[in-house]
Amino acid sequence: DDGGIVYRSKNIGNGQSTSISMTIEGPSDLSFDWKVSSESNCDKLSWSLNGSKISEISGTGEGWQNVTYSVPSGSNTVTWMYSKDSSVVKGEDCGWIRIGENEPFAGCDGIKNVVVPACFISRLRELFFDSFNQITNVTVSGNINEIPSRAFEGFELLEAFTIPSRVTNIGSYAFSGCTNLNSLVIADGVEKIGEYAFKGCKSLTKLEIPKSVTSIGSSALSGCSGLKELTIPFVGSKRGNSSGWETDFGYVFGKDSYEGGDATTQRNGTFYIPQKLRSVEITDETVIAMCAFEHSYVENIVLPESLVQIDTYAFEYCYNIRTCSRYF
Repeated sequence: DDGGIVYRSKNIGNGQSTSISMTIEGPSDLSFDWKVSSESNCDKLSWSLNGSKISEISGTGEGWQNVTYSVPSGSNTVTWMYSKDSSVVKGEDCGWIRIGENEPFAGCDGIKNVVVPACFISRLRELFFDSFNQITNVTVSGNINEIPSRAFEGFELLEAFTIPSRVTNIGSYAFSGCTNLNSLVIADGVEKIGEYAFKGCKSLTKLEIPKSVTSIGSSALSGCSGLKELTIPFVGSKRGNSSGWETDFGYVFGKDSYEGGDATTQRNGTFYIPQKLRSVEITDETVIAMCAFEHSYVENIVLPESLVQIDTYAFEYCYNIRTCSRYF
C-alpha cells in the first residue's frame, strides 16, 4: 500500500460487528481510504457521522477507494463499522481503513477524543504530530500489557485516563507533561512504574497506586504539585527497603525542584514533596525505614496491617502529623 496508518477490522463471527471511532471538531474536511473483502451486500464496511450512516461497501475485488467529506461545526463522532449477517464467509472477511500518510492527523486541531487500537499506543505522537497536545481523552481498544515510555508525554490537555487491567508496566515519562490530567485510574495488575512516569501532572489531587505494584522508579511523581491524597503500597522504590535513599518517602517525588514543591531534607538528601500533600495511606509495607518521613508535612498517615517494623526516627520532625492510624 501507499503508506498511511491502516486499521483492519478484527475477526468476528456471524451476526457480530466491530467498530472504531474518533471525535473531531468541525468545520473541517475528513479524508480517508477504505476497502473491504466480504460477502457482497451482506457483510459490510460502513461509516457514520454522529450516529447517521453515510455510506457502506461490501464484496471482493475492489481496491482502495477514497472518501472526502465536509464535517459540520461542533463536536462530531466518526465511526467505522464492519458488520456480518447470520451466515456465509467470503473473501478475507474484513474491512480496512487508511487515514493519511506519514502524519495522518497533522493539523487536525479539532480532534479531542480518540479511540486508538492497542498496536498504536507507542506511536501516538507520530499519528497526531502537531495535534497531539489538543487531545483531551484517549481510549485504548484491544489488549495491551504496557504503557510505553513517553507514550503520552506532552499531552497537555489530556484530562482523564484509565490504565487498562492487563497492563503490567508503565514506562518512564509515560505521562510526563500531562498538566491537565486530573483523573488517573491505575488498575490492579500493574507491577512496575518507571521513573518520572507522571512528571508534571500537576492537576492530579488524588492518586491510588495498587498493591500489585512491586517497584516504583525515582521521581515518578515529580512535579505533581496538586497532590493532596496519596495511596501507595510501600515507601520508596519497593517493599521492605531498609537502607539507602530508595527508602525515603521523598524518593518517588525526586530531587528536582518545581513550583509547589517543598524542599524536604531527609536522611539521604533533599527531596521536593508537594506542598498540598496532607494524607498518605500505605497499604502493603513491612518496614518503615530510618528517617523515612523525616521533615515531611503530612498530617494524616494510615499504616498497613502488614507492617512489622518502624525504624528509629522514621517520623522525626513531622510536626504536622495529626493522626497516625493502623489497620487491624
